[in-house]
Amino acid sequence: MQIKKKKINIQYNKNKKILMEVFLVWWKVPILLTGSASLCILFSYIFNFIFISNFSFFNFFFFL
Repeated sequence: MQIKKKKINIQYNKNKKILMEVFLVWWKVPILLTGSASLCILFSYIFNFIFISNFSFFNFFFFL
């Protein structure tokens, strides 16, 4: 009984470590994605503003 409990505990700790690593990676991914997406939106907004002036405001919100 004691040995079985210890084995399960080690396995649980291993899984916890893997979950933590995965969580740390996936925590960064959405930030990077939203960052790049917002940059794209910003550039397209500026680009539209230069060329289409007044309509760019509506395009910006439509794009969101």
